[in-house]
Amino acid sequence: MKKTIFSSAVILFTLGISACSSSSSGGSSNKVDKVEYDELKTEVTHLNSTLSDLQNTLKGLQNRLTSSQSESKSEIEKLAAKLAEARGNEAKISEIIAQLDKQLKNAIKSATESGDAKLADALRKSQEEFEEIKKQADEATKNAEKAREDAEKAKEELNKAKEASSAVAERTPISERIFGGSSGKMEAPKGKLSGGVLVKEQDGSISSITAPDTREGISYITVVDDRGQSVDVGIDSVYTGWKRSLGGASAWDHSGAVVRYGVYSHDSTNKGYIYVQGQETKIDDMPRQGEFTYLGSMGQAAFSYGSWNADRAPAYAKVNFADKTARLELNTDLAAAQNGSAVNSKVTAYTFDSKITENSIAGVANESQEVKMQAGFFGDDAKYLSGIYQSDKVHGVFGTTKQ
Repeated sequence: MKKTIFSSAVILFTLGISACSSSSSGGSSNKVDKVEYDELKTEVTHLNSTLSDLQNTLKGLQNRLTSSQSESKSEIEKLAAKLAEARGNEAKISEIIAQLDKQLKNAIKSATESGDAKLADALRKSQEEFEEIKKQADEATKNAEKAREDAEKAKEELNKAKEASSAVAERTPISERIFGGSSGKMEAPKGKLSGGVLVKEQDGSISSITAPDTREGISYITVVDDRGQSVDVGIDSVYTGWKRSLGGASAWDHSGAVVRYGVYSHDSTNKGYIYVQGQETKIDDMPRQGEFTYLGSMGQAAFSYGSWNADRAPAYAKVNFADKTARLELNTDLAAAQNGSAVNSKVTAYTFDSKITENSIAGVANESQEVKMQAGFFGDDAKYLSGIYQSDKVHGVFGTTKQ
């Protein structure tokens, strides 16, 4: 930032003869105070220097906001103190400028009226330099205001960074490989789908948790066959497992073109695949305002009587995009499908209160800290919310649609 440069000889000379003229004319109100004039020079120069330092501090601070929040907070507090000092200097400078401006005008008037042309010319030169000082003081004031605005912006950015960091810290993902992991950012590689796939053994254990890897599109799921080879099977061509037990695809695929979810059982390996796969909502397209209800279905998978079966029930979610919160409720009364025969059973209800991070949610059940959930938003404008929940004892999947 440009600092003030003064012609000391001219100023001192002018001030001196001005003082003499004022004294001889008997008008003490016309006397230009040399001490105040020198103080003004010092204050304006100091203010410009302070603001220059503050702007440099801001640039460095904004580059480090997300990497070191504690350090950023400390620097912002120091910045606020310096800006408060600058504000005090502005008020002081404004007062000095007003006083000296009046004194210079009175001195020029007195010199002109007394016929001292030489003194009047010298005073006018001082007034020209004084006008330049006033301009620089005005510029410094504007820069101080901008620095304050930048400081407020830095505070806002720090708060956003803290909120984002807090949301990440609160996430308890099932796996880093599905639904954006700890970061919450679902972003599938080109040609792939977002979501997650849990592979479940007959004893209830999970053998693998991966992102969808189908090469054939949303209507296929990648499984490992009895030879250990990865193959893609068509979801709609499945004749065993959950699809048949629950009576077809309509309850489990939303539109079928954007996201699909369910369970597939592979007969030759007796493995169960709990899956959600689809086209994630782009982060830039996530809603920023509004509260919405999502309705859909859930299914809890189990292996018994020599085959896979599933319990089915409604799923409900209330999502507030402004507050970035989501409450998910998986109902208690389920229709258990066992070997093709439906019987009523009571299964523990699970509710999850989660924060939206990027384009997904994650959390633990309010009823049991052992039950974890991960889900993501799919389609335009976050139209679908679908995910997986699991613990050592339960494994399930759900899908809901914005109402």
